[in-house]
Amino acid sequence: MNQTRSNLVSQSGVANRADVNRTPNRTSRPPAGWLQRGGAAVVFTLLLALMATKSLASLIAYEPYNYTLGAAPTFVSGTPTQTAGGGFSSGYNGGGLTTVAGLSYTGLGTSFNALNQTAAYSGENLASPVASGTVYISYLINLGSNPGGNLVGLELNTGGNGMFVGVTAPQSGTQGFYGVNQQAGYNDNSGNAWQSPTANITYGTTYFVVVKLTGTGAGWSGSIWINPTANTSAEPATTGTFTMPQFTLSSCSIVNPAGAGGNFLFDELRIGTTWADVVDYVVPAPSAPTGVSATPGGNSVSLTWTAAAGNPVSYNVKRSTTSGSGYVTVSSPGAVTGTSFTDFVVGGTTYYYVVSAANSGGESTNSSEVSATPTLVAPAAPAGLTASASDGQVVLSWAASIAASGYNVKRATTSGAEITLASTGTTNFVDATVANGTTYY
Repeated sequence: MNQTRSNLVSQSGVANRADVNRTPNRTSRPPAGWLQRGGAAVVFTLLLALMATKSLASLIAYEPYNYTLGAAPTFVSGTPTQTAGGGFSSGYNGGGLTTVAGLSYTGLGTSFNALNQTAAYSGENLASPVASGTVYISYLINLGSNPGGNLVGLELNTGGNGMFVGVTAPQSGTQGFYGVNQQAGYNDNSGNAWQSPTANITYGTTYFVVVKLTGTGAGWSGSIWINPTANTSAEPATTGTFTMPQFTLSSCSIVNPAGAGGNFLFDELRIGTTWADVVDYVVPAPSAPTGVSATPGGNSVSLTWTAAAGNPVSYNVKRSTTSGSGYVTVSSPGAVTGTSFTDFVVGGTTYYYVVSAANSGGESTNSSEVSATPTLVAPAAPAGLTASASDGQVVLSWAASIAASGYNVKRATTSGAEITLASTGTTNFVDATVANGTTYY
């Protein structure tokens, strides 16, 4: 192969030019009758083993009960998201279960429908139990009437050993005590002390409940919130705290013995490893940047701005040649994480700029517009020139030179004596006027 070299000159609207040389180069339903409630035998087991993998960073399962009104649910499967149910492998219905209009709570997302557990049991199965770490469980409840001393609520256990969260003996005809108790063999009347006298709930009223369990393998410490503010990123002060002996969390049971609680509505079940995921936290988009300035240079405009409020992770720089419209994003997605940017352009034209801020919650509105008219100067010499020789031709290519409107290709058989051979508006050129055996520069 012949040794080749070539010279390129980038062109702009000015007369001066520059030369450059470059060389070539995964439940089972427990037996019926295990759970005793005031003499009435009822079993409700909803197995909720925490999944080992998840689509979102920390959302494990979500059940919005978005099923046909008046019908028994068929249950969801698949991968959970913040707006679609999933994370369950299978489900079953032991009776006494229908789908009714959804419950709602300020700050939670759109409510779908709800589960009405009037008696018996039903459930959904997941894959992998959890014995340590931190897990949050949140849900909406509405207990329709006085359960008459029966325990109505939610069980978290494996084989009936775990904990119960719900209403015990009524405080009055209209209110019930909502607390936490250790559970053994599906028996919540085992003489274990009630913990966390969190609140009296009023029958017929919807409540938002969040439970947090933190385990080390030797036991659980827990927190409970009754009606915390939804759509927040961090835990508020707790309504109550508790401790529990070690158990493996592999099931979640909704309990309403023989319908003692009337219509027991249950909705919006979320399980996750962060507070934000189970309270339907939506990251807000940041505010628009302020203090944007544009400084013209030679074929360049330097922009700076004040960091936007709202925890932005990057900025989008947008440019137009028309004031107030036609903006095109000139920065690479996610690339600008600071508060400055240099835009390389062809001088002699007035450019208009706006900047927006972005994070996982979305993009802000645009900043106020600024403008600048950079000076037209000769472009820099092209870089990355390569030359590849073959029979009767030499193929040249190079990197684009900012602000260049065209390129002059120069050639000689003596180094340093190159003269213009051709002009082109692209970043490659084929010289087919060479003789084999001759070295070109």
